[in-house]
Amino acid sequence: MTGEDWPGDETVTVDLVGPDGDIVTSVEVETDENGSFTTPVSVPEDAVPGDYTVEASDEQGNEANDALTVTVDDRTLTAQFTYPEREPGDEQEFSASGFRPGEAVRAVINSEPLNLPVRTADGDGEVTWTFVVPADFEGGSHTGTATSVPVGDSVVATFDVIVTAAPAPGDDTTSDGTVTTGGGGMLPRTGSDLWVELALAAFLIGAGAVTLGVVRRRDRSATE
Repeated sequence: MTGEDWPGDETVTVDLVGPDGDIVTSVEVETDENGSFTTPVSVPEDAVPGDYTVEASDEQGNEANDALTVTVDDRTLTAQFTYPEREPGDEQEFSASGFRPGEAVRAVINSEPLNLPVRTADGDGEVTWTFVVPADFEGGSHTGTATSVPVGDSVVATFDVIVTAAPAPGDDTTSDGTVTTGGGGMLPRTGSDLWVELALAAFLIGAGAVTLGVVRRRDRSATE
């Protein structure tokens, strides 16, 4: 950090202010006789990536500031769903890790976009969301994407939505899991139906015997 046109031989305070407005690092430096100074400003190893501000001020009320963007080295992000398969209406959990502690992370579930609230990575760099699978999600593979708000890198995981087919209108599902149609399907035979059939058969047999007896009597009378 360098400064010019400050009062000579004065103390200047240089603050590194984070994205949340808190002072991350503060140093004091003396200007030379020409009002210039140079001083290093260290960024803590655990600093959250994002836009920072370097602010300089002295006791006379002079101020100056400049922008500083804090980035991260290459890192490996991971993500996963707790359940590999879910049905619409079920609860699902999506988690991601590899972020800096305190880093803001947003997430979205696709293919029908479902935006989840921005979460802050915990002390281990992990962040978790819990949501209910929407009723209009189609069956098949769906993705979850977790993206760092300040850095922009992201990671993706997938899970499957299972949709159970509903019976067609007019159909009924029996207790044994079979489906009977509502139009013209044969009704199941019951015990009472069987007794009706047996009684009818007995009646027909008796009627046949009476008819046969009548015919035989008529034949006998004709012979006599």
